[in-house]
Amino acid sequence: MITMDLTTTRMSRLPTVTALQLQTVALAAAATLDEGDYLAALDLSAKLQDDIWAVEVDDLRSGVDGEIGTSVIVVAHRTSPQHVELLSVLMQLDPRHFQVILVENSDDALFPASGFAAATHVEILRMGFNAGIGIARNLAIRLARGARVVLIDDDGQTTVESILELTSVLDAHDAAAVRGRVRPLTAGSPVPAHYDLGDAIIPRVIDIEGMSVWRRSILEETRGFDPILYGHEGAELSVRLYPIVGPTAFLYCPTATLFHDYSTTDTEYEAKIERYRRLVEYCETKHPLYRRQMRAIREIAEVNFGATSLPMRREFTALAAAKSRYEPVSILTTCHNGAAFVPEFVRSLARQSVQDFQLVFVDDGSTDGSAQALKAAVPQELDCIVETTGHLGRGAALNRAVELARHDICLIADIDDLMVPQRVAWTGVAYEKFPQANMIGFSIFDDRRAFRTARPIPVIADNLHVRKHFGMPSPFPAFSFRRSAIHARFDETLKGGIDCDWMFRALEEEGVDGYLLPLSMTYYRLHDGQITSHHRPLQRSVALRHLRARHAELIGAVVDDIEGLERFAGWREIENRADYDQAFAYAMRIIAAAYATGNPLYLPLIHQIDALLQWMHGQLLRLEYNELQSAAEMAVLLPVPEPLPAPPPVTETAEYKHLQEEMARAMSYIDEMRRSTSWRLTAPLRAISRRLGRH
Repeated sequence: MITMDLTTTRMSRLPTVTALQLQTVALAAAATLDEGDYLAALDLSAKLQDDIWAVEVDDLRSGVDGEIGTSVIVVAHRTSPQHVELLSVLMQLDPRHFQVILVENSDDALFPASGFAAATHVEILRMGFNAGIGIARNLAIRLARGARVVLIDDDGQTTVESILELTSVLDAHDAAAVRGRVRPLTAGSPVPAHYDLGDAIIPRVIDIEGMSVWRRSILEETRGFDPILYGHEGAELSVRLYPIVGPTAFLYCPTATLFHDYSTTDTEYEAKIERYRRLVEYCETKHPLYRRQMRAIREIAEVNFGATSLPMRREFTALAAAKSRYEPVSILTTCHNGAAFVPEFVRSLARQSVQDFQLVFVDDGSTDGSAQALKAAVPQELDCIVETTGHLGRGAALNRAVELARHDICLIADIDDLMVPQRVAWTGVAYEKFPQANMIGFSIFDDRRAFRTARPIPVIADNLHVRKHFGMPSPFPAFSFRRSAIHARFDETLKGGIDCDWMFRALEEEGVDGYLLPLSMTYYRLHDGQITSHHRPLQRSVALRHLRARHAELIGAVVDDIEGLERFAGWREIENRADYDQAFAYAMRIIAAAYATGNPLYLPLIHQIDALLQWMHGQLLRLEYNELQSAAEMAVLLPVPEPLPAPPPVTETAEYKHLQEEMARAMSYIDEMRRSTSWRLTAPLRAISRRLGRH
């Protein structure tokens, strides 16, 4: 065995005073967590983070400086048989591009000395006590010099190829974090459901930390993992980052594999389940929508949005990387009493990967110092113009912002929302990819949904002239336009639906073209002060007025089935089969009208209606399933009723027979309609295909 040579391998030890301070707070935090005092635990967690980020890392780096590609962090709190093989893999990493940080979460030497004599890319940090995985990883992150940070469990096995796959997928999708696949190290070891998620790259919360890669800049900005968690730390950080980077910035990579065994003994398993329960309760205290946000990310993989948004994300990442120059843009922001949102809004501007933009900020009569807060928060080098108006309304403020814009491409960015870091860059990419477009919209997301747009959810680049048949063509908080092509002004008399009205008029009256892309670019903050919450009935009225006009133009008649239109557009819920049948009948009327035009441009509209009806049918089936389940549960609770007496015999009169025949014919018709839904939906497509074939 080769003896460790500390002259060539950098060895650091946490200062005794620092170790004692961290240990004291960590022990108190663990006790409050075990007792279920989650509010006290949150306070101690914040104290630990302050202490961790106050450590002078220059003293630990042994004079080493300079950024490299990737830092690999392995934390151990005891010796493991897997250490020798794992370290032999890490020794194969190219020292020019990799830094390896081994954290001995103990006062003892845990990693074998063999092979380190010539390992110039290895650093060892000895904590001096078992600080817990969160504290140890965060200190290692502070030592990291790589733009990417890879975390690997010390009791697992992996390969150089798997580590490279993690970093490759991260870079190819410009993701915030990527987790790998876990397979059993020992044959027959159990495999939890979240270990192996299949063979496709999909959006996923980072619920496997021990085979994951993260952007170091993001870890440093958010100060890393919650230091008192020892499980769920990756999921909690994903939820914390969700509003900042968006729902498709967290991925599962099937080609990066960690071989690792799950706990199998009954005692360990029961203790783990109880520990996880406490940790989830703690996370829910910290983030009230913790489970819902995790579900929002997971749900992307279950719908077509996930299957199509990732290829487009990968394409836009490559196109952005190939660009050497971007067309400058103006970001238009109107505000009324939004001072509380200014700090986060300015940070979202600072995160933009492309900084060539002008910020136009129109403060519409705020009384909370919004304009002053923004002026104080933005850096001096930012091209920014701030103007105040006398509370003239959203429409007037938007018109003034357009007048003040110096660049042709204008982006809408509300003060209470956050832009993901790629928004400016990918807007520029979109206008080059679709040079005929004068409008480009992206999807938005909120705390409950990873995609918040009018149904159907876009799965390709949807033309806005198709989208206008379903309601608001594109979400306004992630919208952009060329002001040279659109002369329509925002209606200054409206109190709500201002953006919807303007967008419809621009599409109808000025003949502009545009697209809605399936990439979630803006975090839409839900709160009581927003226009949407105060003027929803007016927004509904404006949207339905324009939608009714579009449908009347298509069918060549006044739309008289208002309820059908509202269910079709999502302004009325599908609560039972009668509601679905009404929406279905209305949709078939629109399909028939589109088909009758013989215009191939209506093919995408028919496809979209097909997708909408499939979604509505899924909602209906879910409702009916829940009703059946409730009925079944009630049947268990209720006493079995006494059998009813037999009904008296029915005299089959001619009228009775006639009614029976009519009922049979009606049921037959309904059954036929329901069985043939798919065939009827695709009939116009086949007819148009035959017509195009003849010509």
